[in-house]
Amino acid sequence: MAPSLLLLLCALLTAGEVVDAAYEAHVAELTKRHAMAGFHHERSGAFVVLSDDADPARRARHSATVAWFATAMRRMYFEHDPAGLTDIWLFKDKASYETNGAAFFGAGPDSPYGYFSPRHGLVMNIATGGGTLCHELVHAYMRANFPKCPDWLNEGLASLYEQCGQRGDLATGLVNWRLKGLQEAITSRTLPTFEALCTADFYGANSSRNYAQARYLCMHLQETGKLGQLMLEAMRDQATDPTAWKTLVRVLGESDMAAWQRRWEQWAMALKPPR
Repeated sequence: MAPSLLLLLCALLTAGEVVDAAYEAHVAELTKRHAMAGFHHERSGAFVVLSDDADPARRARHSATVAWFATAMRRMYFEHDPAGLTDIWLFKDKASYETNGAAFFGAGPDSPYGYFSPRHGLVMNIATGGGTLCHELVHAYMRANFPKCPDWLNEGLASLYEQCGQRGDLATGLVNWRLKGLQEAITSRTLPTFEALCTADFYGANSSRNYAQARYLCMHLQETGKLGQLMLEAMRDQATDPTAWKTLVRVLGESDMAAWQRRWEQWAMALKPPR
């Protein structure tokens, strides 16, 4: 074997040993902090997938989802994986999610589905479905690549992939349960303008409506081939356009956003609810 090839092989093997050692040390630290009896763990790139589901087929399916979706996010939007190792806690059911979540992290969850915490990682009741997993993975990638992302875009993109499919090597958002609330808001004329969505408080009393509007805005941008451009330009221009409202208008290429919103509402009303 040529000396240069031998050196390269040794370097790769050494790097692999370092990576494995980091993973083992990470899991050992988790075991010290938490009662991990009954939990399985597996590395998937930048993530450590931890689950108390006894079914190996389900565990393998969830790990495969993490690997596929993380790859899709890097190809579509993000340059960097989250730094270090990020934990993904997949509690098998509601009881485990609430009980173990409180025991491990000091407080019960404030969402029935899951959440992302920079300190604890992705925490979820995986019995609610893989959509929660994809949603929270978007938040992990957003924090690593676009930490000042405006709420409407952060939640809109994450919500887009709550129901998603595979298109080649990419992920594509599909119609989901949030459509009903959106169509009701359009019919009752309670939907805010997109400028208000982008610039006003996203959370609060109207957060469910705002999630739906932001999600289907992202879906429309996906279907018209502009979502990747919006993400790229919003990240690039965050210092001068922190709400990404001006960026959205520029990417759409519209001079009359009120007229565009009426057309977008017609598009949204024509969508069919999932079966």
